[in-house]
Amino acid sequence: FFAPTLLPTGPATAADVPVPAQDVSGSKDPGLIGRFSGSVIIDFVRLEFDEFALPVAALQKVEGRRDQHNNQFFEPKSSKLIEGRRTRVLYVLPEGIAPLQAVRNYQSEVKSQGGRTLFECKDVDCGGSQKLSWGGGGQMSLSMHIWPREKGGMQNKASTCALKSRISEQRYAALEFPGSKAYASVLAYAISEKGGDCETFNGRTV
Repeated sequence: FFAPTLLPTGPATAADVPVPAQDVSGSKDPGLIGRFSGSVIIDFVRLEFDEFALPVAALQKVEGRRDQHNNQFFEPKSSKLIEGRRTRVLYVLPEGIAPLQAVRNYQSEVKSQGGRTLFECKDVDCGGSQKLSWGGGGQMSLSMHIWPREKGGMQNKASTCALKSRISEQRYAALEFPGSKAYASVLAYAISEKGGDCETFNGRTV
């Protein structure tokens, strides 16, 4: 496996969205798991109590059903229903870091604490759309299931680029901490956006 090729770019124009150099105001890492070294938080939402169907199998199409944005509806073939405090953190990783490397980093960290991986997948094996993280009129993606836009977020231009650009090299892992007291869903993909004001994110892992 190899890291995504980074295309050389010139100085950003006025329309280009810069890759942030510091965390968005009010954000912080989750308590049980740290960040990939050199990552920057570009979007952050914390819910004091929430319910979530953690995917532990690939998404499959639900015939005759669409979501609020006219996407063909997909849901995991198997999931683990959990509830409690929920934190969603959106990171942009340093240049040259591939999605696989990011996910393996988190898996190793949870394993070192005595936890385990419940499920992992890549690209089309995850089911659903492989084109966009958020969008309408197509198929639901894994990202749309994990964090529907109605739950908030996408608070700035950087997070908009990270969530609405074309993507590639998708990797996902559902992780369980020791004692089944906490879980993490880790979704990583590379931005594949050439042209437009989000091109500065091209090749970067989110």
